[in-house]
Amino acid sequence: MNSTKTAAVFALLVFLAGCSSFPAKVARKGPEKLVIYPDGSMHFHGRPIPARDVVIYPDGYGGEKAAVRVHMEPLHPDYFRDSIVVQREPVPGTETRVSQN
Repeated sequence: MNSTKTAAVFALLVFLAGCSSFPAKVARKGPEKLVIYPDGSMHFHGRPIPARDVVIYPDGYGGEKAAVRVHMEPLHPDYFRDSIVVQREPVPGTETRVSQN
């Protein structure tokens, strides 16, 4: 094969490889939750998060929502992801127990 045919075949293979159908990200099931423990520590997606990176606000229905700062340095400025459900863990020993008569 001459060089122009080789280059054309290579370009076609690169094009077809770029068009493959692999999902970029697996979607999470259910709402995102920020878990707040009795000692004040917080976890988001199973990772600890500092309190300075969280803003908690009422959701209007008696619950709470949070906005979490996402760091995208050095290419992009930080931003806040909002509408995250806040789940407060109870203090051990204060759980209400339901007994059936």
